Amino acid sequence: MATGTSLDIFHEIKIDHENVRDLYNRFKVAEFDEQKLAIVNTLVREIVVHLEAGEVTLYKMLREKGMVVEELKLDQETHSRIISLVAAADSAKLNDPSYNSKVDKAFEAFLDHAQMEEEFQLPSLEMQMLQTENAKLTQDFLKARTTVPHHPHSFVPHSGGAVEKVALATAKAEDAIADAINRKREFVVLAQEHATFH
Repeated sequence: MATGTSLDIFHEIKIDHENVRDLYNRFKVAEFDEQKLAIVNTLVREIVVHLEAGEVTLYKMLREKGMVVEELKLDQETHSRIISLVAAADSAKLNDPSYNSKVDKAFEAFLDHAQMEEEFQLPSLEMQMLQTENAKLTQDFLKARTTVPHHPHSFVPHSGGAVEKVALATAKAEDAIADAINRKREFVVLAQEHATFH
């Protein structure tokens, strides 16, 4: 059961979108390199987690509800492009003259994705879902947020199925190694928190 509210996938997806928008706005006004780096670390993590958790839960439901194959293929290509742009921002150094531009490009690509979800995919799905399906999907999404990789991995296919699950597990293992090696990675607090349930 959710604490304080019923579980709603549309609300949880929009929390991700709003957090990313807020992080980007904070990045644009950050004055110190340490602030910028912590914000970008958080921005990268939140974009990757959103895309990967959405792919294994929300997009699975969209396929089940009959989303057009061409639209799904376009979404998969979009996710892969966003991950590439996020990886470029994540690997860039603060003293790189194109650092801000790389962050801008990753955010702009994510913003286009968020707009598509909010204006078309989520309203369409909302009309087709029962409340019980919504609650189950929300639980799956919130759980997936804790189990998917949080660093960008371009080798993870965004096609659903067993291949994607194996690639995600491999990526998650790589994340654990990277985190153990680079313990100095700093993050900032998010503006909005997701629902919790037990």
